[in-house]
Amino acid sequence: MKKGKKKLSLSVIGAVVTLVVVLVIGGNIASGKFEVAQGNTETLTQNGVLNPDNIKGYMTLNDICKEFKIESSILLKECSLPEDTDLNKPIKELKTDLEQKDIEFETENLREVIKKILEK
Repeated sequence: MKKGKKKLSLSVIGAVVTLVVVLVIGGNIASGKFEVAQGNTETLTQNGVLNPDNIKGYMTLNDICKEFKIESSILLKECSLPEDTDLNKPIKELKTDLEQKDIEFETENLREVIKKILEK
């Protein structure tokens, strides 16, 4: 690249871009604004134990079945959900879909069902 009489090499441009990225990310880390997303296991675990109270609306029924080692058919039955329920849809979206079918489904109810299943 050339600007006026000055010529910028590719390595100088690469170094400047890298420096800017490092400064932006480093500044965010230093200020506490940078966070790495947690996986479902980390989110659901409290004091080393999976806790149904930590189930979040962005999780899917498949996520929950996998983490709590519950068969999806058992979960659907215990939640009184139809067999054709989309297990890969986030809970908050699933709630909306089920409302259209006149089925009440709340995250809190799901938490209670998981606790009940785990007690067995």
